[in-house]
Amino acid sequence: MKTFSKRVILLFVAVAITSLAGCKKDPVEKPVVPNGNDTTPTTETVSLVGTSWVGVVNDYYEQDGNRYPAEMTWSLDFTNETEGELFFELVVANRPQPSSTVAFTYTFDGHEGVMNAGQMGSTPFVYDSEAQTITATLNVRVQGSNVTMGGLTVFHPRE
Repeated sequence: MKTFSKRVILLFVAVAITSLAGCKKDPVEKPVVPNGNDTTPTTETVSLVGTSWVGVVNDYYEQDGNRYPAEMTWSLDFTNETEGELFFELVVANRPQPSSTVAFTYTFDGHEGVMNAGQMGSTPFVYDSEAQTITATLNVRVQGSNVTMGGLTVFHPRE
């Protein structure tokens, strides 16, 4: 049990975002036509500034032939037009593990974007305005191995 706890703690000390990839492209939204005499279409400008999102991924942590359920909770905070924070929490076998926060920069065109966490890598993400979701693939790598945990993550607005 002591070895399990030590290895799980090492997992989080060495949390590294190894892969973040968008899943699908949003359909092109139709222009909004204002009411009144002016029939010139306009498009809605979407900004993520000041928004907060949360996504949960259920996975497993394997050690010495044993498989333990793991729940990863990712939180995204877009603090301004180009910067944000990614907060990561993990519970393995009903035991909370140390959390981690990573600053990132990003670009966003109203539908798609790319988060860049420096040495930890970059990932595309997709914003679905109709469903009010952000989709990305997020993974963490276990220190000293090629084992990764995580996967497709759908973020919803955090209340």
